[in-house]
Amino acid sequence: MSAGTIHRARFPSEAADGLMSGGPPGSRAAARATDATPRGGVAPQRRPAGLPTGYPARMPTIFCIGRNYAAHAREMGSTPDTDGEPVVFLKPWHALVAMPSPVRLPPGAHEVHHEAEVVLRIGAGPRVEAIALGLDLTDRTRQTAAKKAGLPWAAAKGFRDSAPCGPFVPASQAGPLDALRFELRVNGAVRQRGDTALLLRSFTRLVRELEAWYGLREGDLVYTGTPEGVGPIARGDLLELEAAGVPAASARFVVA
Repeated sequence: MSAGTIHRARFPSEAADGLMSGGPPGSRAAARATDATPRGGVAPQRRPAGLPTGYPARMPTIFCIGRNYAAHAREMGSTPDTDGEPVVFLKPWHALVAMPSPVRLPPGAHEVHHEAEVVLRIGAGPRVEAIALGLDLTDRTRQTAAKKAGLPWAAAKGFRDSAPCGPFVPASQAGPLDALRFELRVNGAVRQRGDTALLLRSFTRLVRELEAWYGLREGDLVYTGTPEGVGPIARGDLLELEAAGVPAASARFVVA
């Protein structure tokens, strides 16, 4: 998925096609080519039994993991936990945005925070097929209110453009996934640094637990959790993501 060839997807189904196939969002031809010849992308998918007529065969899921770095759990007032169930929430495909499109904050958003993360794309097995760098953007005001009221976080986490995602790099080309260092810069200043060696739940464990309870299929995405240092963003900010030793995973987004 080349930064120079990715275009803004008008409809979420088009974004899904591009991210799953490794081609530009909106490239249905790329998705069809992937179905026929899955080199570098996701293998052809079987239509689930009993799926209602008129629904696409591909209905992947964006899983997001909360509190997966101890320091971030503590900065949010929580106690790190490796024994209980993982904190899992979902985002709709409307949330995805790829370069070079800007990240548009929705009207009525309050204090929106950046949360830099490694994103997994699931392949057959299930296994980690490819990795990217992304952002779990969060309306912190809405999330705080939802937590106090005991309500879901969907409005705080699932708004349009709340899941910026950079180019995917095959896992085999990303180096050791259990020692991947990455950082987020906002307007040139480092805001977050992460190291997957510090994950409370490794990628392998996350895949195993998600598969056991929810089920995973090819093309599903997993936002694996953010390190400490989350903070607000504003219109006009430049967000830059980099992974040490994996320049192909670099991503840049402008907040509009």
